[in-house]
Amino acid sequence: MKTLLLSLCALLPLAVLAQPSPGTPPTRLAPGSNVSIVTNGVNNFTISASGGGSTTDGSFTNLSVYSSGTTNQPLRVWLGTQTNSNPVEISGVWNNSGVNFTGLKLNVTNTASGGSSKLVDLQVGGANKFSISPDGYISVGSGTPVGALNVFSSDENGLMGVRLENSTAGGGQYGTVQQLGSVGYGVTGWPQSLVIEGAAAGGTHIGAYYGDIKFATGIRTPRGRLSSAGNFVFAPALQLSWSSAADFTTAADTALARRAAGVVEVNNGTANTLRDLVARSIYTTNLYATNAYVTAGTSTSYAKVAGRLNVDTTQTGNVGVGVDTLQTYSVAANTLSANGDVIAFRYTGSFANTVNTKQIILTFGATTLLDTGALGFPFADWRIEGEIVRTGAATQKISTVMFCGEGQATLVKQTTAAETLSGAVTLLLTAEATDDSDAVKEIFTLDYKPAP
Repeated sequence: MKTLLLSLCALLPLAVLAQPSPGTPPTRLAPGSNVSIVTNGVNNFTISASGGGSTTDGSFTNLSVYSSGTTNQPLRVWLGTQTNSNPVEISGVWNNSGVNFTGLKLNVTNTASGGSSKLVDLQVGGANKFSISPDGYISVGSGTPVGALNVFSSDENGLMGVRLENSTAGGGQYGTVQQLGSVGYGVTGWPQSLVIEGAAAGGTHIGAYYGDIKFATGIRTPRGRLSSAGNFVFAPALQLSWSSAADFTTAADTALARRAAGVVEVNNGTANTLRDLVARSIYTTNLYATNAYVTAGTSTSYAKVAGRLNVDTTQTGNVGVGVDTLQTYSVAANTLSANGDVIAFRYTGSFANTVNTKQIILTFGATTLLDTGALGFPFADWRIEGEIVRTGAATQKISTVMFCGEGQATLVKQTTAAETLSGAVTLLLTAEATDDSDAVKEIFTLDYKPAP
């Protein structure tokens, strides 16, 4: 038989025991009352109140509800079927600035528990929607948290894991972090990926208040970093490539790559084929590259850029009788590396106003490009210029011309040479006269012109 036991204590204010029919005052217990409901001596349910208080309904210093008796008997609160919004509400007033209050406390002694235990488990229709593990990990959605914060979703697009919104900005401006599913909203390259997206007009910014921004792929393999000083530092094997495909998965053209220490290579005009920048580093004031191109006017033609190899303005004259060097230059190996490559030379100078004979000789390796023979005319300025054109690895065509002062003959010579261009070849200008400075060199220039 079920027994109702009412016991009176001297510590509590009034407590409502039961609600009578409408219009009838509720039955009240005197201060210090204790109410016990005993069902069969096994499943006990006790509502107790202790401490002082006023005579107002429910005004207790401490109110506890607990289960007692047989072990493993849960405490359940049944609210019945709700047809209106009747939330379970716990309210109170904090009124002491010297006290650090706690609004709601659940304290569990975790002597032993399973790996999927939950300190808090909020459900809808029996399905978990929010939970906190004994370790303090939080789960949003149906799942057991394995990190400080887990957001679970079974949506094929992948729900917005985190959405931060500025409600005062207008226009639905927000930012999201999304782990997308197999569809990824139908955006190319999005399925199965993490997307950080900003809807505000200011775009999406990724920054580090202190330190570097670092990049890693392929199971946390470091790939590069943006230093706090604003410098990009990449992994040694990095290649910069461009792809026309929106998903970036198709073959791409490699445009820039690092091959070794101090060696950076650029695309040489053939897809995925590189040529180094003269096997040296890129300097801040000089860029060394195999070829550079410019547009020929407004046409669609491109011209390779030529360059100056040497300039010498040192005045050099002959010394007495015999052959003397006026100018020497060693053309480096492989300067003319392709058929059609050209080096253009130019010398200027003068003859002394004497009756002495003067002779100028210009050679390229073992090949004589110009020999004036003994010239007997007096003072005159002169200029020698010409081009050496590669026709093969060890063959060249050379054109040389010498201009002298007014009234003097112009010397022109066409010749072929067989110099080995894979090694250095000397370009040598000499003079033979009688007195010092009968023949003087003033200026020497040498230009390189790549084949088209």
